[in-house]
Parts: sequence; structure tokens; C-alpha cells
Amino acid sequence: MPEEDVVDEEQEEEPSGDEKKKSGNLFIIIIGIVFVIGAVFFAYSMMSDDGDEEPDLSKFEMYEFDEMVVNIPNSNFRLNLVAKVSIKVPNQKVIDQITKHQAMFVDLLNKILGSKELKNLGQAGKEELRGEIRNAFNSRPELTEGEVMDVYITNFLVGQ
Repeated sequence: MPEEDVVDEEQEEEPSGDEKKKSGNLFIIIIGIVFVIGAVFFAYSMMSDDGDEEPDLSKFEMYEFDEMVVNIPNSNFRLNLVAKVSIKVPNQKVIDQITKHQAMFVDLLNKILGSKELKNLGQAGKEELRGEIRNAFNSRPELTEGEVMDVYITNFLVGQ
């Protein structure tokens, strides 16, 4: 009987091949779980700590230009376009930049509005005009603190 006890102790000390495989698989599973948790944490920290966060669109400032009167080119009659334009910007710093360079932005608006023919001044033309004004303003190097978010045409009248 003492010999049997010795044999049983030896069997308990050395795990069988199946037990080695099970413990190896368990180790791989634990490493995989740790890796996935680390990847999720890394992705979350990259998204939340990013310095280029989207601006809060609920916070904005409005700037309104004075009413403008421009001649409509290529019309059979002498027609004028009377328009009042407002822009939506993300902060007061952009308004300060526009105010500082107001003559340049008013001139830009005059050029854009004065280039429109009568056939391009319908509802679809107004939408295109809004996008053209926004893109023209945003392409100016004077706007370094933000960009024009939207353009509103608050008065739009074609007449003699």
C-alpha cells in the first residue's frame, strides 16, 4: 500500500496532457480579454481626450450685414437686387475678425450678389447663393478663429 500512495502523489504532481492544454487555453483567453479591454480603453481615451472636439452647435453668434443694393447684370430692364445677409459663426472671435475686415467682406458680398443673373435668383438660386457666400467667406485667410457655419438671406427683393 505504501507504494500506491507514492504513485498517486507522483500523478498529482504532474498534470496530464489534457490539463496542460486546458491551462494553456485559459491563459490565451485571459490574454485576449486583457487585450480587448485595453483596446477599448485606448479607443475611448483617444476619442474623449482629442483636442479637436466638434464645436457645440447650440452655441453660436450671429452677424448681420447692412442691406445691400446691387445691379442685376444681363437683364433687359434695369433691375436691382436688394438683399440683407446674416451669418452664423461659432464664437465672438470670428465676429471680431469680420468686423475688423468688414470692408473686404462687404466687397466680397457685393461681388457675389452682383454676379447673379435674374434667371439664377429663384429659390434654388438662393440656396446656391447661400453656399457660395459661406464658401467664399470660409476661404478667406482673415478668418482664423473659426468659420461661417451658415448664411441667412433675411431680405431678398428684385425690383426697379
